[in-house]
Amino acid sequence: MARKKFIIFLATLACLLMRLPLAKAASATGTLEGFEFVDREYSELFYMLSLYSGISISADDTVSGRATFRCTANDFEQAFELFLRSQRLYVVKSDSVWTVTRILFSKSQNDTSLWQMDVSDMTPSRIVEKIAVFFGCDISYDLLPDTPVSLHAEGSSAKQFLASLVRQLGTSYSLSEDAGFLRIVREVPQQNQTRSSFASTSSNHLCSVTGSAKEDCFSIDASNVSVSEVLEKLFLLTQSQFVFAPDIQEQIAHLVCKNLSFASIMNLLHDEYGIQDIVHEDFHYIVRDGQWKVYDLSFLSSEKCISLLNNRFGKLETVSLPGSKSFLCKTTDSLHEQIVDFLTLCDISLPVHTVQLQYITVKDLLQHLPSAISASAITQTTQDTEFFFTGSDAEYQLLSSLLQTLDSPVKRVRYDVLIIQYQNTDDFSWEQSLSANRLKLSDKTDVSALLGSVLSLNMNVVSAFGLDFASSLQSALNKNYASVFADTTLHGVSGSTISFKNTNTYRYRDNNIDPATGKPVYTGVTREIVSGLTLEITGWVSGDGMITSTITASVSRQGADLSKKTGNPPPTSEKLVTTQVRAKSGEPIILSGLVQDEASSSEQGVPLLSQIPGLGMLFKSQSSSNARTEMVIYLVPHWEVDSTTEDDSIQEKWTVNRVINELIPEVLDEK
Repeated sequence: MARKKFIIFLATLACLLMRLPLAKAASATGTLEGFEFVDREYSELFYMLSLYSGISISADDTVSGRATFRCTANDFEQAFELFLRSQRLYVVKSDSVWTVTRILFSKSQNDTSLWQMDVSDMTPSRIVEKIAVFFGCDISYDLLPDTPVSLHAEGSSAKQFLASLVRQLGTSYSLSEDAGFLRIVREVPQQNQTRSSFASTSSNHLCSVTGSAKEDCFSIDASNVSVSEVLEKLFLLTQSQFVFAPDIQEQIAHLVCKNLSFASIMNLLHDEYGIQDIVHEDFHYIVRDGQWKVYDLSFLSSEKCISLLNNRFGKLETVSLPGSKSFLCKTTDSLHEQIVDFLTLCDISLPVHTVQLQYITVKDLLQHLPSAISASAITQTTQDTEFFFTGSDAEYQLLSSLLQTLDSPVKRVRYDVLIIQYQNTDDFSWEQSLSANRLKLSDKTDVSALLGSVLSLNMNVVSAFGLDFASSLQSALNKNYASVFADTTLHGVSGSTISFKNTNTYRYRDNNIDPATGKPVYTGVTREIVSGLTLEITGWVSGDGMITSTITASVSRQGADLSKKTGNPPPTSEKLVTTQVRAKSGEPIILSGLVQDEASSSEQGVPLLSQIPGLGMLFKSQSSSNARTEMVIYLVPHWEVDSTTEDDSIQEKWTVNRVINELIPEVLDEK
């Protein structure tokens, strides 16, 4: 009975132990007790180790899979080193990052001029890739086995490490070097292979071309293939450059020839399949049999000349020769003479004109170039406003006439901006204490008014809005009912956007409220709140001199800073107005409605006595007020014409004044 109770006790104890964590990274005192990971992904394992150690630990693309590790150690680096050894891994350490890998390049301990490469359980193709990346060289290879290998070698170059890898792969692989390029070649033994060959076979398809270009001796065994496929393999053996005409589609039912020269094979194909080989500047052009001529051009491109010939003589069989101003054409004797005469007329040198732009750049011209002028005829010089034009005199005259419209100055726009901030509170009374009165009847019909600061504004308020408005504004400024928020002039061009900002930037640190203490905890992130006035104007001048303006105005205000108490950023309010108006030059525009309401309160009392609950109300006084501010924007758009237009306008005004002041009095005197 006692034995049975003891067994039950041990089973219960085992169940309790199984519910406890299998591994502890640290005890309550912070001393490392050990690690235990059972069938964990490497990425998850390194993440947990990073959280414990405070060091960023990650794996490169050579490390993948799962791992099981148990260790009891008093030092983290010692435990981590044991883990790497058990998993056949390496680590590259820097100041803040540890990178785990299966391949490690390090300086040799015996000779610092040599590198030491340690590889564990990697496929040969991945090893070749890492060697190429480390030494920065080009390495190509044939199909390599997928079996992982381990390698430990020393060397000073990529070639030495590749040689060590090739020795481990066996005798079927060899390392070759050609002009600095390394290649791992897989050697497949074949019986009686003494010459280069290109062959492809199937059940009913055979194309075998063998031979030596050096000996000029070739053999062909082909069945059910195209002539172009046989010629392509023949040219690859001779290392020749070739071009096929699009209509080379003849099929070879069966062809067998042995030990023939290149010229003999081409003659055979010419006689049997009507294929002609034309050689021009080391290029082989394969065309159909016929009378083909090579035409060399001096100025025209071959593509443009072929297009002209097709328009003149109909569709011709032509082949453009790449890299040159020449082409092949299938002709007859009479057609050849006509083509020569036609090329004499069209293949001529066109005059080159230098064009200097005044107001636009060559890039702008190309973006708006009419279809009547080809962009290929324009070549930009080193200057942004100068280019060469290649074309006939008629084309140059057409370009000159178009430039009179394209190369014109951009219409300039000027905005006189006056922003007034009006304020109205409960105890404010708006009165006009200044009035404009006429003088005595015996005096001239003048109007007098006292205008002080209004006349010093940048905007001519009197001419834009009238004397009555100017006097009212002066009165409001004197009584502090209004204040000048902005008084400036904005310049721009037609179609562009002009921006004006008068803002304040408030920066605060983002924080979170600690639920335990209720105090703000700063996160280290700094944010910004921008408040104030923003004005954007896009003006466009039409042909009749009218100015179309798209205006966007916004006024924003920042509230009290409560971030230290609530953890939230300060509140903000914004008023926005967008409108589009069309007015004459000099005609004023008024934007209103940007109203802000603000309530304020104040409290005064006797110290100490006013703080007594209930009774303190007898010893203090409270007051509150509501203030309303309104931003009113006054705009006067102007079209700034160029000097020529200004001279014409001045001449026109002078003529009108002469008619009024001189001619009219003379007519009246005569009467």
